[in-house]
Amino acid sequence: MKDGAKETFRNIMQYSMYDHVLKSLEIENTSILKNTVDPTTIKAVVYDCSGFEFVFNWIGVKKFDFAFDGNKKVYSTDRDEEYFIIEEDKNGLEEWAYDEITSYNDKYLQHEILLHSGAKIKIVCNKLILKRRRFKNLVG
Repeated sequence: MKDGAKETFRNIMQYSMYDHVLKSLEIENTSILKNTVDPTTIKAVVYDCSGFEFVFNWIGVKKFDFAFDGNKKVYSTDRDEEYFIIEEDKNGLEEWAYDEITSYNDKYLQHEILLHSGAKIKIVCNKLILKRRRFKNLVG
């Protein structure tokens, strides 16, 4: 195993992402920098409550689907002019609920992620690197 494969395998087997907070999701198109078949890379940073963050790098992305419905439940009081949103509906994408990594074909793997908000992320790529490190900065 090379290029972080051992660390990635160990992190996937040892740690669950359940209830970790998705902080960022970035898409980078490297086609202007290098000529490759699959020039897209996606990076995500996920925080856990014990002072660590996980950095996902999906490299050689062939397919990316992101489904998110930001609708919130809005409640009203007895007076028509007063509306509020309950605290549970103020969380945006919310926490990581479930994920599954499977083989897409003989060249690509597929990573499907479901967040507590109902958002779904599906990434088909030819390489996944997952690193675990101490928080650099929780703010920002």
